[in-house]
Amino acid sequence: MNNNWQVIDSPGILDHPIEEMNTIEMQSICAFAHLDACILFFLDLSESCGYLVEDQINLLKGIKPLFKNKPIILVFSKADIMNYGSIDQLTKLKVDSFLRENPKIRTIELSTTAQTNIGTLKQLACELFTD
Repeated sequence: MNNNWQVIDSPGILDHPIEEMNTIEMQSICAFAHLDACILFFLDLSESCGYLVEDQINLLKGIKPLFKNKPIILVFSKADIMNYGSIDQLTKLKVDSFLRENPKIRTIELSTTAQTNIGTLKQLACELFTD
């Protein structure tokens, strides 16, 4: 397994719908589309990031076409605060519906605070990237 990870952290770029992005933000997003990578999309089920789960899913729907033919992992982050099994039924239906529409997207729960699934996520990303 290759342990050379390159994290591209772009705070503020992917925090609102693609239709509301300015030219520079769009150029940044388009640059991501040309990377040879496995895409990790972090979904905050606790909504403590300030965005509803539905808005986060809509953001992923908006940018997903830019990442066609690239493996995508939907990372349920902050699992120590709110995990997938604890979300309300309506939210779960929305997440499940999105995943049924996108069967190639893999999911994993993650908590950096509790150190849950960090190694597993790295291994999964490497496996999907090298397939």
